[in-house]
Amino acid sequence: MLPRLLKFQQAREYLGIGKDSLLDLIHSGQLKAFKLKGSWRISEDDLKDYLNKLREQEVSA
Repeated sequence: MLPRLLKFQQAREYLGIGKDSLLDLIHSGQLKAFKLKGSWRISEDDLKDYLNKLREQEVSA
């Protein structure tokens, strides 16, 4: 089964962050993303991995 791909705006709304914040996450490598025909795409699995890492950091802090 192929992963669901979120458009940039969908990922931004899901995370509740602004455009620049999402771009910062992508460019810093914290969130995996790729461009498809000039538009950013984020797989649902990669978004979940990012959120899980944030939760792990909270637990260990």
